[in-house]
Amino acid sequence: MFERVVSLEPDARCHPPAGHEYDRRAVWNESGESVLYRRTSALQSSLLPAHEIGDNGASVDIVEKTVVPCVTLDDLAVQYGPPDFIKIDIEGAEVEALAGATLPCFSRCRWLIEIHATRSEVAQQIMRLAYQQLHIIPHPHPNAALGHEWFFAEP
Repeated sequence: MFERVVSLEPDARCHPPAGHEYDRRAVWNESGESVLYRRTSALQSSLLPAHEIGDNGASVDIVEKTVVPCVTLDDLAVQYGPPDFIKIDIEGAEVEALAGATLPCFSRCRWLIEIHATRSEVAQQIMRLAYQQLHIIPHPHPNAALGHEWFFAEP
C-alpha cells in the first residue's frame, strides 16, 4: 500500500517487521532521551510510568526502566520526509507524541491513533492540526477496556 514504511519501536524485545525501515527511538514531545517503562508484556511498554487501562486484567507491571532515545514527529518528518499516513500505538503517550507535530505536513496526512482513555486530549491535538472530523473506531479486541479505542482522521 505504501512505497516506504518507517516503524519506530524503542522496546528491544520487539522485532522489526519485514520490509520496514526500523528505528529504535521512541516518539515523544521533544527529541533527546527519556525513560522507557518496560512492562511484563512488550506490547504494554511506554514512556509513561502508569498504564491507564491495563491489559484486560493481565499484569502490566514495570519489569525494567531503561533510557531510550526520543524523537518528535517534526524531526521524523524532516528526516524521512512528509508522511502520508501515521499510525500511533504508544500505550497512553499519544497526547505527548502529538504535541511534537507542528509542521504543516501533519495537516495533510491520514492518522490512525490508538487511544487509552485520552479521547478529549487526542481530539484537541488533532483539531489543532486543522482536522475537522475524527472517526471513532471501537477497539477490535472483544474484551477491550473502556476508553481503549481508535481515532481515524483524514484531510
